Amino acid sequence: MSAEMPRTKGRTLFLKIFLVFVLAHVVASIATVSVTLFYSQEATERRSLEVVQRQLESLALRFQTETVTPLSRQLKLLSQLPTLDQYLRAGEIERPILLGELYRHFSLITKKSAGYRSVSFVDAAGFVRLHIADKRRRRVRTNLLKLNSEWHRLGNETTTEQMSILFSEVRATPLLLSSGNMEWFMPLRPIQISPIFRGADGRFRFFAAVGKLDVDTGRFGGAVMIQFDLQSFLESAANTSLYGVKPLWVFDENDWPLWQPETKKSDLFDPRDKLDSTFLSKPMLNVVDDGIVGEKDVSVTPNRRFFRLVFAVPRDAYLTDVDPLFLYFVVSTALSALLFVVIAVLA
Repeated sequence: MSAEMPRTKGRTLFLKIFLVFVLAHVVASIATVSVTLFYSQEATERRSLEVVQRQLESLALRFQTETVTPLSRQLKLLSQLPTLDQYLRAGEIERPILLGELYRHFSLITKKSAGYRSVSFVDAAGFVRLHIADKRRRRVRTNLLKLNSEWHRLGNETTTEQMSILFSEVRATPLLLSSGNMEWFMPLRPIQISPIFRGADGRFRFFAAVGKLDVDTGRFGGAVMIQFDLQSFLESAANTSLYGVKPLWVFDENDWPLWQPETKKSDLFDPRDKLDSTFLSKPMLNVVDDGIVGEKDVSVTPNRRFFRLVFAVPRDAYLTDVDPLFLYFVVSTALSALLFVVIAVLA
């Protein structure tokens, strides 16, 4: 009986030590898992922010190099054609012949890119003297200066109204300025653009234009205008995949969505209530409850938003690699605790 008591006390002491050891191991493992999970999420989140930023900058640069730069170059080349200067100097008899020569130059533009829907020359009085659409010369009898401006206020402009609004803006922009010892000089001006609108075929488009100076009179001589199809860029950009989803949204200058993913059929979320209201020349990145919202304004004219690119990446998408890591640590902790129990029983 006396020998049995020390043995029982020894077992009790061993059991206490074992329980304390197992408990300490479990607590240390939980702490390790929690810290590892936290820093894994932080590191993954930082990498995801960098990925979103690179994608925003890449799409903005692509639009500039593939659309704005060629469009600006073509508009300036057309406006500086010697034939166009001759047309402005010519009389009524010579002008039809010169328009035929201009047609050959203008028609080459529409053949170079499928995005060029139409190319036009509008004289100073607002009459469309040359208009090429769908690779054919077409007659436009409308005077762009006499269209009803109420369309613009209602926000339901047709293609012709958008053309008229932009022409009025170009016509109101001085092509010559006076400064210092120079009586007049021609400032460097970027192309001017219309807001994005939806054409009759449902595709998003916009007009770009540049003013033409009548060198003989020093006055506004007209404008060269190109209608560009933006839909191809939107569809191509929307195919950008991040972490297995396509989370791109595109908004116009009035925050109206030009492109949005199917949020009802996936885990994507709507970022419209999380957007910044200021002009964003550089990417802005925010981590919200639903995930990451990255946004950047794309502009053609300085300090004016043309459209905004927004990536709304859901949290579950970019943390998809962290969950298996967490599960691995949990399973490892449970197996190690079980191993200690088995060793204790055998001992």
